[in-house]
Amino acid sequence: MPRTEGPPAQPTDGSVAAFGALLTRLAKKAGYDVEPQRGGRKDLAEKMGMSVSAIGRNLDGISLPRLSQFVPWARAVNVPVRTLMVDGGLVPPEEWPENAVGSVPSVAPSPGVICDALGIRDPMVRGMLEGSIEQAQRMQREADGQAATARGH
Repeated sequence: MPRTEGPPAQPTDGSVAAFGALLTRLAKKAGYDVEPQRGGRKDLAEKMGMSVSAIGRNLDGISLPRLSQFVPWARAVNVPVRTLMVDGGLVPPEEWPENAVGSVPSVAPSPGVICDALGIRDPMVRGMLEGSIEQAQRMQREADGQAATARGH
């Protein structure tokens, strides 16, 4: 099975078990028999390109999916990613309103807001991502300045 680098994100508020219960309910509703040894976990693993043990850890509330696995989970259980994030208790509903799909903010979000939106909570991971975003912004400003100079502005 393909493996995504890095450990899965873990909230500090004890919501991993609740998230696992939500995934289990949604998987059953989507037609997967996810009780151990029943085949549904294997079916999900094959569909999502994950190991059966990772599926089990997510369903059993032992660990959260990796960030890259939220979309496959949402597709497998036929719900929007927002449902997983909000109903799973990972993002407060006011931070991801239902009508936010397709909305464009009037100002660019800060690197911290981007981390929050993606559910990045680990201080080391946040620092790395925020630093990368800030560096990309600086590089873009420099490139824009060079392009303006080349045009004679």
